[in-house]
Amino acid sequence: MTASAGLNNTLTADTHIPGPRGSFLLGSVPEFRRDQLGFVQRMQREFGAVARYRLGSMQFIQVNHPDGVQRILQEINRNYVKGEY
Repeated sequence: MTASAGLNNTLTADTHIPGPRGSFLLGSVPEFRRDQLGFVQRMQREFGAVARYRLGSMQFIQVNHPDGVQRILQEINRNYVKGEY
């Protein structure tokens, strides 16, 4: 199962979520700093409904599909906690 195969599927720890390789130490920091909005748009365009990337030591999963965003923000919002960032 791939992350973009369908939003009805459940993502598990072993689910492959596509994303840019980035550099060993910085991940995608250089590209993100150059153009933040362009970077986020490229993630959606190149990787689809769900993308994973790393900025330094922090990992991000970007949900791009409206159904996925609705599920996270409205249906299962109790599963997520606002952090420092």
